[in-house]
Amino acid sequence: MAQVKDKAVGLMGLTKDVDLKLLHKCFDLDAFDNLLKSDFMDAVRARRDLIRAQQKRVEDNEKIR
Repeated sequence: MAQVKDKAVGLMGLTKDVDLKLLHKCFDLDAFDNLLKSDFMDAVRARRDLIRAQQKRVEDNEKIR
């Protein structure tokens, strides 16, 4: 509890039971690695980059044809 001049001004409740799906729906958690382990998120980002590069190559090849 937080106090100012002997009055309660805030209270924080903590739990280890967190609804991650709800947090992902309500907030952009990318800056926090989506609350996942950083190694996992690095692999996800690398895979995303690979997929985007492949899509770009396909688009470029279609333009050339």
